[in-house]
Amino acid sequence: MRDLLLDSFYDALNKEIQKLNRIQTLGLCCLSMSRMWVPFAQWASSNNVSHIIDVGEKCSNMLWDQVMAEQIYNTQYDLFLGYIREIKAAVNELYDQDISIDDSPARIYIDSLSSAVCFFDPKMLLKGVKYDCIDCAETIVGGISEYTYDEIFSSSGNISEDKLAILVKQSPIWQEECDRIKSDLALVASSSQNKEAMQNQRHTYMNINIFS
Repeated sequence: MRDLLLDSFYDALNKEIQKLNRIQTLGLCCLSMSRMWVPFAQWASSNNVSHIIDVGEKCSNMLWDQVMAEQIYNTQYDLFLGYIREIKAAVNELYDQDISIDDSPARIYIDSLSSAVCFFDPKMLLKGVKYDCIDCAETIVGGISEYTYDEIFSSSGNISEDKLAILVKQSPIWQEECDRIKSDLALVASSSQNKEAMQNQRHTYMNINIFS
């Protein structure tokens, strides 16, 4: 049922992303990542790695600047990759102290940064690695929903698949995230004419903790 429910979710998401151009797709990803911001920043602060909050914000700003400029390919790949490596280095140091990000929603933001490299100039990306923009977008936009599902899945015990699916669909976080994705899809479809609305939505998302 886990596969069936998430497959259905991602199939529907894929169909919607297919309708978007590259900049609209990036805009959708940026809005999703903005909802991941508070959990990431809170986790970093509570684990005494507050410096990566600033680094993470620089990554976000680079992607948003690309959306606002309607720049097809971001050319600052080396800078972006350096920021990601700085964040991951801090996370790895915490692993050495038996502090793991794996079970935290903060992980979604870091994973999404890694996926976002698909929006950079292909000539600058790692050779031999195939980056599919739609696949990366699905990973980013679906990150919160999949995390929510996994949390319910891991804490539900031995219940039937049907009951598990009902629990997930009844989860306020799951429902609200699905609603936000639908709203974001409508917004990015006309993002060229609604850049101010895009930025306003970004700031709204960056000031809420969707998991609380």
